[in-house]
Amino acid sequence: MKVTHNPKTGTAEDIASLRKLGLSDKDIFEAVHYGANMVMVDILFDSFQLEND
Repeated sequence: MKVTHNPKTGTAEDIASLRKLGLSDKDIFEAVHYGANMVMVDILFDSFQLEND
């Protein structure tokens, strides 16, 4: 969530904390990718003033 709001705020400590929780680098990448896609969809919907069902 943190990096989807402000991508430059992610730190090595954040990644290390996620790894300690058992997430792999692939898991972390996929989570950020999913979050970024959700933000992209929101931007598109807002830009074209579409209703989100």
